[in-house]
Amino acid sequence: MLLVRNRQPRGAVSQEIHARFGYDLGKSLDTWCCGYAFTSGCDQTVPVAFRAFLETESHEAAIRAAVSLGDDPNTVACMAGALAGAYWGIPQQVAEDVARRLEQEQLEIVTAFECRFPSALGFSAR
Repeated sequence: MLLVRNRQPRGAVSQEIHARFGYDLGKSLDTWCCGYAFTSGCDQTVPVAFRAFLETESHEAAIRAAVSLGDDPNTVACMAGALAGAYWGIPQQVAEDVARRLEQEQLEIVTAFECRFPSALGFSAR
């Protein structure tokens, strides 16, 4: 995630994930679409989430790509959204909507993280 947050080239991120964890990120999202079914296995969900991030150009597009797989996209969409948010930032309106829904303690944790690890693209609903 640090590579993504630091906006390293997405190709370099893909290579690092493959080298460290052995995930094959070369399979396109279109290939995953045919017959993708919910699983809690990392070997199936993580590559799909990364492909949704790698093949899109915005926070919203990454989440939409993950959701388009159908079945039970919550896990994949959460991961893809986190990657996309770290890379492109979270749209202000989305950040404000999320901040309104978080419990105070959760919002304080997010704010403390953003203060400790500042990013111009971070969760900016303060």
